[in-house]
Amino acid sequence: MAPQHVDVVIVGAGLSGIGAACLLQQHSPRKTFAILEAREAIGGTWDLFTYPGVRSDSDMFTLGYSFRPWTASRAIADGPVIRDYIRDTAREYGVDASIRFGHRVVSADWDGDTARWTVTASTGDGSTATFTCSWLSVCSGYYRYDAGYQPVFPGQDRFAGTLVHPQQWPEDLDWAGKRVIVIGSGATAVTLVPNLAERAAHVTMLQRTPSYILSLPRTDKLAQRLQRTLSPRLAYVLVASVIGLGLFASATPSPLYQTYRELWGFSPVVLTLIYATYAFGVLTALLLASASGTHSSAPCAPSRRRSPTSTARR
Repeated sequence: MAPQHVDVVIVGAGLSGIGAACLLQQHSPRKTFAILEAREAIGGTWDLFTYPGVRSDSDMFTLGYSFRPWTASRAIADGPVIRDYIRDTAREYGVDASIRFGHRVVSADWDGDTARWTVTASTGDGSTATFTCSWLSVCSGYYRYDAGYQPVFPGQDRFAGTLVHPQQWPEDLDWAGKRVIVIGSGATAVTLVPNLAERAAHVTMLQRTPSYILSLPRTDKLAQRLQRTLSPRLAYVLVASVIGLGLFASATPSPLYQTYRELWGFSPVVLTLIYATYAFGVLTALLLASASGTHSSAPCAPSRRRSPTSTARR
């Protein structure tokens, strides 16, 4: 079978892949595209991970889409809510019709003479599908979805308990009354530990490097107030700018700050003021544009233009 040609091939129908497709459709509506998704569902990480308490490790006002701002009450959102947000976005912007489910990309070869990629994907029925494109956008994340990294611990064959990787969390796993050890202290562990502790007899976090954790509300009061009074787009920009300013200020002891200080002699206060001035200028421009009527109070309407070669195949 001859390869199918599209202008753009997007690998993955998760948060990044759906976002890329929506932006491509908005800014280049005449470009044809196909989204190749290895699994049978939209959502990527947020559809795959089902361990107890799965949630975002970043606030959704900066992790979400700028063209469809996050409006839910919780800034740190649960996994199923993020999954629904991605699915609703794909459906609202019509890019769900361009997804090829069950297409796992196994190779991508560039031909400099024709300036085209040849992308080969294996399908669920054991056959292969081939696509050619001028642009390849890989939005598949940075780890294997079918099997998470599983280190081999000396003597683990003598362990009589259950060894579980969060990426493949069994639906019927019962840890009530059990003594549990969670190895690691990253975002997954921080989410798992309090949820496991509700039913387990005892939970221990085994970590190599101690982390510092600050307890904060899951809802953003400022964002809620702004969303009630401003347009979704303007509220999104304002909240994201405030969060960015806070992150920038908190990161001043980092190597990035040290570089700035060595090059220009900037102090933390000066660096923060520079960022604040930039953010203020952007917000002022948006406010003026909103007052002049160039910004609507409603979310941006998605384009319903469909690519003739981008149809759903399951």
